[in-house]
Amino acid sequence: MKSMKRIILLSVTLALTFAGFDTIEGVRAQGRAYRVSQRQMQQLLRRIETRADRFSNSLENALDRSRANGTTREDEVNKLLTDFEQATDQLRDRFNRNRSSEMDIQLVLQRAALLDSFMRDNRLANRAERDWSMLRTDLDQLARIYNVAWNWNNVPLMPNGAYTAGYDAMTTGTFRLSFIESDDPRRVAENATRGLDYNDRQRITESLVRRLTPPDVMAVERRGFNVTLASSRSPQVNVNADGMEHVESYPNGRASRVRASINGDV
Repeated sequence: MKSMKRIILLSVTLALTFAGFDTIEGVRAQGRAYRVSQRQMQQLLRRIETRADRFSNSLENALDRSRANGTTREDEVNKLLTDFEQATDQLRDRFNRNRSSEMDIQLVLQRAALLDSFMRDNRLANRAERDWSMLRTDLDQLARIYNVAWNWNNVPLMPNGAYTAGYDAMTTGTFRLSFIESDDPRRVAENATRGLDYNDRQRITESLVRRLTPPDVMAVERRGFNVTLASSRSPQVNVNADGMEHVESYPNGRASRVRASINGDV
């Protein structure tokens, strides 16, 4: 039974690799991705959490006194703030489990960039601007500690808080996978099942081959963090690639917990 679990896990990982995507947790995930002591990281994360709460309160008060009060724009900003807080909560949780990585930092910074764009485009109360400036300083330190290149002035953002359509266009299209540059699915399956009993080996090998064989053609449509995937071997699947964990439903009625991220935008 343990061998079966290992084989299934291997098949899922390799299937994602054949499709050209990172595994759900990210190939860069590691126990120690930062360059300071654990105590220093804990202090920084606590400070970010405290200052984020302070900024949330001051931003709420500033919005209540602005022309955005009671408008859809206020709802949008509150959603940006909620998304940012969720990203920092995820970072803290993964840090506590020794699984934090550059991907977690990039997600926090990307969410923060949307707030920064709003703060630069709108004059709010001095307290809100001061609280954001202090929080942004901590985020800069976070990026340095994880060796993540970051420039607030070079983040491609649209006024509505979405990433520029240029990145969507570069990702969207129909792609033909290169079989020459890919591993042979049967060879991989046979190597993975080599230690199994003869009676089980052939059945599991054939099952793995079916799972690992890549499609001839793959279609991708990206709109911000929403990605639609379809291929010559499977029906259409919609994925929310915002770095957070979601429950995704598939055409066959099954559901699974998925975390997907997009790298390379910043």
